[in-house]
Amino acid sequence: MAYHKLPLSGISIVIANGGNLKCSILLTQVYQLLFPAMPRGTNLTDYEKGQIDTLKTAGNSARAISKAIGRSPGVIINYINLGKKYGQKKDQEGLKNCLIDRKEEL
Repeated sequence: MAYHKLPLSGISIVIANGGNLKCSILLTQVYQLLFPAMPRGTNLTDYEKGQIDTLKTAGNSARAISKAIGRSPGVIINYINLGKKYGQKKDQEGLKNCLIDRKEEL
């Protein structure tokens, strides 16, 4: 069995042949530590939502609204498209169980 030791910014990783599953999970965790997800911005306040609604009904574009409020055009477009659903989490059912008991098959 061959071992490979990789030093990585104070973390040493030992990779053994035949341990591919554990190795890939470990490398995924290391990657997430080195490259964390981009931070998310704050949600729009009720005051900003009111400003967007009034400026949109006045006929302003999303880019003009974003300059007036000081937010990105993307968040303005998301709010206009989603409406009352803006800021709410999506329903997540999660992974469905794909394993079937042997007793049920028989």
